[in-house]
Amino acid sequence: MRRIGFVILISALVFAVGCGGSGGSSSTTPTTPTTPTTPTTNAVVAECIQFLDNSFFFGTVRLADVRMGGTPLGGSAVNVAPLIVDAGPPSVASSGSPSANVAFTTVQVCTPGTSTCVTIDHVAVDTGSSGLRIPASLLSSLNLPTVTLNSITPASGGSSNGSEVASSVPIHVMGDTSIPTGNSIPTTCSQVPTSTGSTTKGTEEDSVTALGANGLLGVGNYQYDCDYLGFGNACTTTANLPPGTYYSCTEGSSGSCTASAVPLAQQVRNPVSLFTDNNGVILQLPSVPTGAGGENVPGSLYFGIGTLANNGLSSSAVVLPLDSNVNDPAWSGFTTVFPAVGGVSYPNSTENNLLLANNSYSIGSFLDSGSNGIFFLDQPTLKTSYPAMVDCTNQGYSSWYCPGSTQSFPSVINKAVNGNVSPAPFSVSNAIILFSGSNTAFSDLAGPNTPQNPGNPSSLQQAADGYFDFGLPFFFGRNVYTAIWGVTPPSTPASGVAVPAGPWWAY
Repeated sequence: MRRIGFVILISALVFAVGCGGSGGSSSTTPTTPTTPTTPTTNAVVAECIQFLDNSFFFGTVRLADVRMGGTPLGGSAVNVAPLIVDAGPPSVASSGSPSANVAFTTVQVCTPGTSTCVTIDHVAVDTGSSGLRIPASLLSSLNLPTVTLNSITPASGGSSNGSEVASSVPIHVMGDTSIPTGNSIPTTCSQVPTSTGSTTKGTEEDSVTALGANGLLGVGNYQYDCDYLGFGNACTTTANLPPGTYYSCTEGSSGSCTASAVPLAQQVRNPVSLFTDNNGVILQLPSVPTGAGGENVPGSLYFGIGTLANNGLSSSAVVLPLDSNVNDPAWSGFTTVFPAVGGVSYPNSTENNLLLANNSYSIGSFLDSGSNGIFFLDQPTLKTSYPAMVDCTNQGYSSWYCPGSTQSFPSVINKAVNGNVSPAPFSVSNAIILFSGSNTAFSDLAGPNTPQNPGNPSSLQQAADGYFDFGLPFFFGRNVYTAIWGVTPPSTPASGVAVPAGPWWAY
């Protein structure tokens, strides 16, 4: 997931450093493993996610019944949830900083085993992370059980009452005040890395206003938010435990939190993996006009791929499996070939070597509905072949491209580890012009991977230019498939087109 605000812009290459954004979100950095102190067995499990815009989420892991789709929640079928790309929740839309290029859906969250529920609209849909994350303020009427290290009700799922349902699934309650807040948040969470390799005090973004949404629904390629292709699950043991991810906490204002490994059953989980139609999702959005965009653009989120007549894998869709080799530049993604700068492939060995030199792992290009732009390269890299492709210079817009006229890239292709190749044409228009009206859905909004200090970037910044982040603009006018790792696809797909096992993307 990568977020950049709309009018009041957050300068951001936003990607999870821990497990919360595993999959297609961006380059993860499994550095020196954390050595946790043995916690008490009844300690509450908490989670932290950090982003490179110097922000973070922190809160408890709690159990909830989660319902989505079906006519009770605005869908056209049991396995279909409505989407809307608009300015966000009312408080956000009227704030002077409305959301842009965010696909929202509706989720019902219930106290497990009861009919005590809240229905939450404007939850952002993110194919680059896994799991449901809701600000605590929206769940105050529910008594959701906390997840502890010694006891948990096994999650289950299926469909009932006309909707898909995940029962007793662990979710992330952001900003939960039952655990330490403010300066008491563990420094391994509140101290976030900068592009130069140092750390700084981050900004907690656990509210609706800060998030720009009423929550975040991660429907990415993984069942659990610590799954990593090539590593397995990084948070079940201390051997590969990423710093600043999961904690065991004693409750109350004087409580404390200790880094901790957690079993799979206690990790935040992609609720789709528990639905009846559980092997992935299809995100469907219509086209919007280039150079202008659209307002209040509707769409659909289909659960399952090939499980019903309405969610078959198209015969024209090209499957792009994730690269499982952590030593390949395109690990956990695919390769983008960009003819505009001489047919160079991204990522490539140059970026991979830079990342390895910084004790980091490279990552390939990816499809991420949680990114509100297409993010690729930087202006110095593009200026020789496309001199009009310049960064916006107006204050507050430096994270976007502002070409003098719409620039088209018709010959871009995406290439997967299995040799499959799929065309990936896109266009880029002037962001300031796009933002000048009331529209909030744009197929041609893009920005540089490393907007800050392009003249003298650090090696990590240079390495960040090694992938393409095909955010929500790329989804307009396409059916984009996201298949989940470790979930068995239908043996006899309803559409007649064979559905391979995940993880993969297709469009």
